[in-house]
This record gives sequence, C-alpha cells and structure tokens, in this order.
Amino acid sequence: MELAQKIGEIKSKLGMDVTDDQVESEIRMSVLSLAHQIGLDPTYSSRLLNLLLIESVGLQRKQKTSDQPSSHMDILMRARQIE
Repeated sequence: MELAQKIGEIKSKLGMDVTDDQVESEIRMSVLSLAHQIGLDPTYSSRLLNLLLIESVGLQRKQKTSDQPSSHMDILMRARQIE
C-alpha cells in the first residue's frame, strides 16, 4: 500500500494520469514472463497482478482527490457547518 501511495505521489507531481494502458500492458507482459521463468501459474499471476493494479489505482484516485484544493463552494459549505 505504501508503494502505491508513492507511485501516486510521483505520477501526480509529473502530471500523469492514474491509469496508463500501455504501461499496464508492459507490466503484465513482464509479470507473465517472470512467472513463466520461475514456474508460477500464469492465471494465478495475472489475478494477483490485477488485484495489485486495482488497489494501486484506487489509492491513487483517492490521493488525487484529497490533494485537490477545495473549491470556494466547499469552503463556504464548511464555514456554514462550523457556524
């Protein structure tokens, strides 16, 4: 989880989107190649990679929305709640 957060921070600083189909495809090919080399079931390896990618994207999206500055309406609504 910490790694996904770090990746999200770097991508955010570089102005990159949360998802990148080309990069994910390259990661998938690398993982499957490594799984084949070390004798892991490719189906299991793919499922594990999918879980990791889903978790990473979820954390990055959550982080991206929390990093965005509040709009003036958000600030006004919060001020009214405080009153």
